[in-house]
Amino acid sequence: MPPLKQLSSEIQKFYTTADHLAYVTYPALRETKLLLSIAENLYLSMVKAMESVLQYDRMYRRIRPLPDNFDSRFEVFKNKCAPRYSIDRDFVVLLDDLRGVLTQHKESPVEFTRRDRLVICDANYQMQTLSIEKMRSYLTRARPLLIKITKVVDNNA
Repeated sequence: MPPLKQLSSEIQKFYTTADHLAYVTYPALRETKLLLSIAENLYLSMVKAMESVLQYDRMYRRIRPLPDNFDSRFEVFKNKCAPRYSIDRDFVVLLDDLRGVLTQHKESPVEFTRRDRLVICDANYQMQTLSIEKMRSYLTRARPLLIKITKVVDNNA
């Protein structure tokens, strides 16, 4: 399978998993730890979408060779690729927000549940909460953007 088609199928797989967890599994189990799985799958789907656009532009030599670290790839995507394909700024903000949540979760010394919400505290005890409503909102906002990116890459690859 060509690399862009493989990325496209991975985008769909991760998004479908996140959507299923949010709308089928979570209501049945009511386990707040699933919120992290939803966030992680949605994040992976969005990162794969970003990677597919970067690979597509690299294939047509619109951008220079990319370093391996996420931050520089994200900056190239945000500043060069997103404007070229009219990708909404909301995608960039959403991707950055999900990355912040997952990074804070990995580095957090304390996390707990409170009223169907997962509360993540950092070392200074600044809190960030994850709720099913927030995750569903993220899924709703990400879907049209992921479809647009997939169409751009698939139609022209």
